[in-house]
Amino acid sequence: MIQGALRFPLPLAEGALPVSGSIGTSLFPEDGASAGELLRHADVAMYRQKQQPA
Repeated sequence: MIQGALRFPLPLAEGALPVSGSIGTSLFPEDGASAGELLRHADVAMYRQKQQPA
């Protein structure tokens, strides 16, 4: 659903703006007990995935 929404560029008066998104996930309580810990682990997961060959 999110991927589908980001598939097409956003129309602008001057043309179109391509859009992309990245998501990382973490689990409570395995990856952290606080919001900060969970966000940090989700960020790490996202960047690890981006480093994987396509």
